[in-house]
Amino acid sequence: RNKIFFPFQYGIGIQKFYMPRYLSPQKAVPDMIGHCGSTGSVAFYVPESDIYITGTTNQQANPSAAFQTLIRIVHS
Repeated sequence: RNKIFFPFQYGIGIQKFYMPRYLSPQKAVPDMIGHCGSTGSVAFYVPESDIYITGTTNQQANPSAAFQTLIRIVHS
């Protein structure tokens, strides 16, 4: 695994999205494995709960919107 930029690690074409506990003190965010696109598209697997999440925000103005949505989904 290679750290590319926080909070991602990258290798063999797959990203790992991880959120350190100190950035999410209320509730832990599980590790997610997959990939994201430049226009808000995402496809991730959450091993902890054995779920797949795919979707898109169809925009580039707020790149973090897709990941904020992923976190809301895994916390629901």
